[in-house]
Amino acid sequence: MYNDVIHGKHGTVHNWNVVALSGEFLRHQDGFTDMTFVENYLQAQLPNFTATGQYRDPNVPMAYDHFPRHFLAAILERGYQGEHAQVLSELLDRAAWTSLLIQSPCGELPTAGRSAQHQWNEAEQCVTYEIWANRKQREGDNVAAHAFKRAAHLSLQSIKRWVRPSGELWIVKNRFDPAVRHGFQSYSSHSQYNLLAASMMATAWNFADDSIVEGACPADVGGFAIELPEFHKVFANAGGTYLEIVPRPIPNTTAPV
Repeated sequence: MYNDVIHGKHGTVHNWNVVALSGEFLRHQDGFTDMTFVENYLQAQLPNFTATGQYRDPNVPMAYDHFPRHFLAAILERGYQGEHAQVLSELLDRAAWTSLLIQSPCGELPTAGRSAQHQWNEAEQCVTYEIWANRKQREGDNVAAHAFKRAAHLSLQSIKRWVRPSGELWIVKNRFDPAVRHGFQSYSSHSQYNLLAASMMATAWNFADDSIVEGACPADVGGFAIELPEFHKVFANAGGTYLEIVPRPIPNTTAPV
């Protein structure tokens, strides 16, 4: 696959490739490699983004729209300034605002598709929102910075509702014994998805600037509706009431990667 990308014959790449290229960027910063892998795979990934900056993984699951974006937001915040920096920054900015509009008043990431209703869905929001609070503060847009900070805190509040008496999380949004695996995916385990959520929240903490205060965010205010045709979704928010509508079925295209 790597050679295919280098020679211009892009194979199919999805969310986990973004994890790899983000790790390679950090290895580059520490002097272990060059930027060839990062730049070539970013080029291969760009067709997976919509005009609103969202990421289309196979069958457009909502969790895996945000999953690759929070890694890419992190490498931008860590100083990526390569050949794709401008377009990546624009796409992720559009997507960050889109995510604000589809966040529930309880701080939840929308449900649909694989890995839905897992606590790491909200944890990845914490990362993006903390990073974008910083970016908007640096740009001098305090209203936006405060809105993103509020969205990050809403996401964290959502997670806190699902802390088990033993201190870790119910990894999905129910309180069945984890041994029953009710609502789990075939790949969901109590251990690794507690660790994933914890690592995401640790990443958010590392980026968080506590001097940025909360303001109102769209999830609080409501009074709008938004359609995401590529994801077959309509969202409406009014006065604390929130609807997620699927107006037509999602085609089954490619097996998950």
